[in-house]
Amino acid sequence: MEGFSVKSLYIFLDSVLLHHEQRSPIEYFGFKHIWKSGVRSMVSAIAWQLFLDRIPTRDNLRLRGVIRPEEERCPVCTAEVETSQHLFLHCRFAAGIWYKLTRWLGVVTILPPILCVVSE
Repeated sequence: MEGFSVKSLYIFLDSVLLHHEQRSPIEYFGFKHIWKSGVRSMVSAIAWQLFLDRIPTRDNLRLRGVIRPEEERCPVCTAEVETSQHLFLHCRFAAGIWYKLTRWLGVVTILPPILCVVSE
């Protein structure tokens, strides 16, 4: 008897849930690039949540009635509402980390204004 694995769940969901031609561009991108990448499944899961905007940011918590509107500002920079894109890209703290990381890697980068998926 074989135990549970992320790969076995992926194979099951890929065959049962949707036919390939019915996938949305974000689902196609996720299954082609995120879930089939060589990174750990935990990293893929966070990337998938980020692309679906399911990270429990203050903005999402406010939309679900967990926090009040006046509590949705980013606690790190207090300049903007904490959305997924702000938290991972545009907060001064996050942007500083990305720029230091890319400089260390020797890569020049410009952070995108929004996260979007381009279908192929």
